[in-house]
Order: sequence, then C-alpha cells, then structure tokens
Amino acid sequence: MMKQLAFYFEQEHCTGCSTCQIACKDKNNLEVGEQFRKVYETTGGNYVKKGNVVIQDIYAFWTSISCNHCIEPACVKKCRTGALYKRVEDGIVVIDKDKCIGCRACVNSCPYKVIQYDAVSKKARKCDFCLDLIEGGKDPVCVSACPM
Repeated sequence: MMKQLAFYFEQEHCTGCSTCQIACKDKNNLEVGEQFRKVYETTGGNYVKKGNVVIQDIYAFWTSISCNHCIEPACVKKCRTGALYKRVEDGIVVIDKDKCIGCRACVNSCPYKVIQYDAVSKKARKCDFCLDLIEGGKDPVCVSACPM
C-alpha cells in the first residue's frame, strides 16, 4: 500500500450539528434510516449540593463515526466473493457492487457497524470516502461540509 487515507476527527471542536451526516446522506441519496456517517452524543454528570453551593460536573460531547477504512479490515476478510477490497493506492475500502451477493458477512463483521444492507438492491453499501471527489482532488463531503 502506498498510503492510507483516513478521517481525522477533532472531538474538541465538534458541536454535534450533524452537518457531516446530512451532507453524506444528501450526496449518497440515502433513505430514511440509512447512514454512512453517524454522530453520537454522550452526556452525563450531576448537580451536587454541598452546603449552600451547587457544584456541577455536567458534560456533553459528540463523536462522528463512519467507515474507518481499517488497515486490516474485518469486512474484507469476511467477504466471500472479493466484493469488498482495500485499494492499494490509498487504503480506501470499497465494495464492487457487481460482485456483492448480499450475504451480509461484511455487515456483521464490521466492529463500527457502519456497513448497511440495502434491502432494495440486496447489496451492502458503505462510505467510499467520496471516491469521485477524492479522485478529483477534493475532500469528502462530510469534511467540506463541517462548519468547524
């Protein structure tokens, strides 16, 4: 492999606006419930009264997750037909729709749960790092849409 492209997510800047997720859904024409990118919110903490003072340790943060285009992808190893493969030139994990038989082995093996099964086409679908944009020298839509 010549290089490995990856998403670099700066959690301290994320406001949870989901613009990255919406841009991805729009570009890939995803149906309701389909998501190649997910934004998770984590919250917690409490207000504690100590005497006459109320102390808070409230927190909230967001994590944006998509296909990690893993160095050793479990989905590629589990694919029976070779439909899922890792591109040598940039490390992007892609699906050859002509070879995909819809067995869902990749869906079940992904530790990040980001591969989707499309019931209409009966094929697996996932983030392809916006290959058409990358090959044109542009950023993926989730990256370019982020207001931060």
